[in-house]
Amino acid sequence: DGVTSQQPYSKLILAVGANPIRLAIAGDGSDDIHVVNSLIDYRAFRENLAQRKDKRVVILGAGLIGCEFANDLLHSEYDITVIDLAPQPLGRLLPGHIASAFQQNLEEAGVKFALGTTVEKVSKINNGEDYAITLANGQTLVADLVLSAIGLQPNISLAKSADIQTSRGIITNGLLETNQADIYAIGDCAEVNGTLLPYVMPIMQQARALAKTLSGQQTAVHYPAMPVAVKTPAAPLTVLPAPVDVEVNWETEEFDDGMLAKAIDNEGTLRGFVLLGATAGKQRLTLTKLVPDLIPAQA
Repeated sequence: DGVTSQQPYSKLILAVGANPIRLAIAGDGSDDIHVVNSLIDYRAFRENLAQRKDKRVVILGAGLIGCEFANDLLHSEYDITVIDLAPQPLGRLLPGHIASAFQQNLEEAGVKFALGTTVEKVSKINNGEDYAITLANGQTLVADLVLSAIGLQPNISLAKSADIQTSRGIITNGLLETNQADIYAIGDCAEVNGTLLPYVMPIMQQARALAKTLSGQQTAVHYPAMPVAVKTPAAPLTVLPAPVDVEVNWETEEFDDGMLAKAIDNEGTLRGFVLLGATAGKQRLTLTKLVPDLIPAQA
């Protein structure tokens, strides 16, 4: 109704999250591409899926979310094709040789990949019952549903309008303070000391620290080494990414059901790791203890 109101505050926390990135794709079917970033999105996706006569789903994005969705839909016997411009899945998280093994495991489970290419057009066919997906490499796929999972964009528009400093996310210091007094940021929107980590464990660390600060006990956020478990049972995977500004060499150990790769810096310190398969996964806790904190605890 156009009516605005003001809400006084003593402390303000921006927990505005992130939105799925949407590609500009041609074709009369592009508006029907699903994104999932909430229970409402997910319900709409599943309801639409249930109405389709066939079980062909095309997923845009071979990152963490795209691969997890692909594995999940396999259990319901869907025909899944994952498309990505990168030459391998999880290209930002995994070294090449592990990415190849991960891809092979998912392919053996039934997932198909179209890599090194992008979607140019999504068109309605068969009276709107199906979609033709035209790829940049000249290939055309037919699907009942298209799901986009190409990543998240932190919501920074509100912060910008309030003259709060932003980069990829809303910039905060170790206390989760923005450059504006008494305004904090937390969650997928927060870029803490230059680091943006849209995962569960970092958000829990932020919440614990900020709760103490707001209760009168000023507490800086502490980021211990926090491995990410990728929910792909067809290829069990745990990743602790090495810091992007650290040069590392990979040392790999192979097992019958997977492999373990350690990211070692120039001083011989373990800075990250990748565990593929159940055997390697058993070393998660042992290895995590050897990796230095991303943001050390404050004394």
